[in-house]
Amino acid sequence: MNPQYPLVFSTVLMRLGVGVSMAQVLVSFFAGAPVAWSLSLFSIGSLLLGVLLSMTHLGQPVRFMNSFSNLSSLLSWEAILTPPLLISMSLLAAGSYSNGLHNVSPVGKIGTLVFGFSLIYVTAKVYHLKARPAWGTSLVVYEFFVSALCMGILGYLGIPPLMGTPVSSEGPFLVALAMMGLAAEFVVGLCYWRYLRIVSASAYEALQEKVTFLQFYFWIIFGFGVPFVLSGVALIGREISAFVSVASFLSFFVGALFWRVIFFKVATPLKITPEIARS
Repeated sequence: MNPQYPLVFSTVLMRLGVGVSMAQVLVSFFAGAPVAWSLSLFSIGSLLLGVLLSMTHLGQPVRFMNSFSNLSSLLSWEAILTPPLLISMSLLAAGSYSNGLHNVSPVGKIGTLVFGFSLIYVTAKVYHLKARPAWGTSLVVYEFFVSALCMGILGYLGIPPLMGTPVSSEGPFLVALAMMGLAAEFVVGLCYWRYLRIVSASAYEALQEKVTFLQFYFWIIFGFGVPFVLSGVALIGREISAFVSVASFLSFFVGALFWRVIFFKVATPLKITPEIARS
């Protein structure tokens, strides 16, 4: 397996887990919708799987510990923020599952928002490397947040039907919000594509490859076109069906994977962890 693929799946799965959890909390705050414990467990599993995949990229356990030993490193802050976020998400799930634990829900909600937002920011900054031309633009940070927004909303609407539960009653408003996020994601993606063509010769060469062009068009189709069109049709018909919710989420998820592949391809050779001096 290409050594970058663990990071491709890791960054997407982590944003899926964090995004869905934050979407649940925000909908519960502003619309009074209950938090679904099953969706909370899914979010926890997605985040944990993303973290494990990130660890496999780092390789040996000693290298893993060395990467997180410096508090001035953003990688260290990824490690610091992940446990309290997982605890907050667990409290959220426990409070929604058992009436006897409902008092822990407010703590879980606030922790999920604070640590979730912080983790997305820190992860985005890990890849915002000015020393690497392809990643030296603030568009990298914007894309992380916008894609987390889209992933969270589409996942919040699309995952429950896969579990046999109905779509949220707040579907129309959330679909409209998702469409705005998709449009923003598309604009940021095009701006980043143009940035790569200008700033980095090696990135430009990678963009000329036929496979990369296909991946870019697949991102446009699956990461923007399909979910945007389906969402628009659903809004016009004023009916958010389970099919539309599931198809929009799965399509965006696949598109996000294609985008991550391009993102890491244009910055190869990839090396974000320090060497360990051998005695």
